[in-house]
Amino acid sequence: MEFRFLLKALLFTFSFFFSVVLTAATSSSNSLSTSGQIEAGKQAFNHGRYENALAAWNVALNEYRSTDNKEGQAQILHYKAEAYLAVGQYYRATTQLETALGLTKSFANEQLAAQLAASLGTAYLLTNRNDEARELLEKAVKGEQANGRLASAAVAGNNLGNLHASQGEYKAAISAYRQATVDAKAAENSELTAKLSVNIARALLDSGRDKEALESLKQVSKQAASLSASHEKAYVLIGVGRLYSRLAGTSNTPARLEKLAQQTLKSAAVAAQSIKDDRAISYAYGYLGELYERTGRAEEARLSTQKALHHLRAITAPEMRYRWQWLQARLLKASGETDLAINAYRRAVDDLQTVRPVLASGQTGQGGDFRQQAGQLYLDLADLLLKKADSTSAGQSVEVELLEARNAIEMLKGAELENYFKDNCVAALKAKTTGIDNLGLRTAAIYPIVLPDRLEILLSLPDGMKRYTVSVSAERLNEEINRFRSRLEKRTTHQYKRHAKKIYSWLIEPMEKDLQAQKIDTLVFIPDEGLRTIPLAALYDGKDFLISRYAVATTPGLTLTDPKPLPRKNMKLLIAGLTEGVQGFPPLPDVAGEVARLDELYGATVLENTSFTQSRIEQELQQTPFSIVHVASHGKFQSEVKDTFLLTYDGKLNMDTL
Repeated sequence: MEFRFLLKALLFTFSFFFSVVLTAATSSSNSLSTSGQIEAGKQAFNHGRYENALAAWNVALNEYRSTDNKEGQAQILHYKAEAYLAVGQYYRATTQLETALGLTKSFANEQLAAQLAASLGTAYLLTNRNDEARELLEKAVKGEQANGRLASAAVAGNNLGNLHASQGEYKAAISAYRQATVDAKAAENSELTAKLSVNIARALLDSGRDKEALESLKQVSKQAASLSASHEKAYVLIGVGRLYSRLAGTSNTPARLEKLAQQTLKSAAVAAQSIKDDRAISYAYGYLGELYERTGRAEEARLSTQKALHHLRAITAPEMRYRWQWLQARLLKASGETDLAINAYRRAVDDLQTVRPVLASGQTGQGGDFRQQAGQLYLDLADLLLKKADSTSAGQSVEVELLEARNAIEMLKGAELENYFKDNCVAALKAKTTGIDNLGLRTAAIYPIVLPDRLEILLSLPDGMKRYTVSVSAERLNEEINRFRSRLEKRTTHQYKRHAKKIYSWLIEPMEKDLQAQKIDTLVFIPDEGLRTIPLAALYDGKDFLISRYAVATTPGLTLTDPKPLPRKNMKLLIAGLTEGVQGFPPLPDVAGEVARLDELYGATVLENTSFTQSRIEQELQQTPFSIVHVASHGKFQSEVKDTFLLTYDGKLNMDTL
């Protein structure tokens, strides 16, 4: 006996179907109690009650451990891993699978070992360990095909296709899906065949082959109609409905496709209701609500959203609930119900905060930009709070709303860093910091918030907070920032000054009188969006640069910086620099003088040119608790952290090493 399912929570995160095949746990020492718990876990899982499934399987796991039944333990750990994957706990799933795979060395069950390896490959994909994922999944496909286990081969092939798709390798993805389809049909697995058809349609759509994608969707719609009512059928229909909706968004004749999307999502809800799968019901109605919102059918959107939320009442599913609460907030905002909308936004943010590290750290290449997806929620809340502050008369209430708006953006900044580094470093740092609101008497913190239609600036002064609104769109601001950057790099001209002056007029000029009135001499910027990419000290008022009038500092966020000043006594400084051209990079001007001057001022450990090697800097950092590390070298900062590095004499110092 075997049971098959797809990872439902991944529908909204990555938008492809993941599948696994788990064999039933069988053992001569299997007690009735253990069998009952295993079966109860399966039933709970198939109805979307993952917490209940985990609880039942934990009981079975403990019983297997008490009898030292390692094969049974490995099988239950496999079940648990798939439940963790379904709720987005990818790192927990990885740990379960690695432990289970280790247990297989003590007993002979080649099929279970192969299935565990394939599932581990999927977990590695979801935790951005793509090379390891590729190796395991390719090996699983070949091994299962060679041994005639075509159902397992199809599962591994499907997930290998997902890996290719996540990397934008759509031709390879489609090839993997089609081979997996051959295996699934040979194994007479109609549910997996249908899932693969959806994935093929999605890959075709992602690669711009809309007509072929539409034909594929027509075929899978017929396949889905022939499936008996089950959670597989419900999720296949949800996937088809979402793809019809995507096609409608780019089609010259959207009405027909929108109607198909609505009909398919309604059919998905019916299929899910017949098996009482509340998660699937919620997904169907939630995506239907989003479709109605996009097509301007506000009342139907509101009703569908209420149904989606209703079916989550008895389920712990913040990864779903935040989406529908966000949708509810947008609908309330559109109808002018500002206070209710703000409350809905707050609930959505609270839920997103609980799953944010998982969503951020687990995004694959198909996850897209965090700010444009889940991160937009924080911007929406901040935008509405700032607009509400315009109509609030009481000074104290206004400041509370401004602080909440700033906190929403601060949460977004933390999320973006977690998304970038994809580990727990940012969370660990935030736990140690207290923020920089309590500034010195002559210090001001400038907090720009870049919104689509305007620039909002929150200025923290020793005596409180002030707000400035500048009528410049995000698009216009970023255009000027890009021009400033490109012209600033031309050392022989002063063309950059015109753009430096324009940005100065937006960012600094509105607050100049307040800065002068409080005799501010230090500015701490917490830049947003494109403002992060330019040297703010080089902004220009027409006569002087900003740095000639103020000490200028930047920080990624108020709560991401430890405000304590460094002790001046016994300061230990490490300076690393390159003056020579190495590895195809040209020599850097002025580095020699920079290094010499800092060494003269502070007395430092200096690593210059041939002494600035990767092994040497690692050795120095391990041996000495430096107060400051100053690096003057080439660097590359990419959207993918794995491609980001600082150049050393003999190699590249990446973020993981740092």
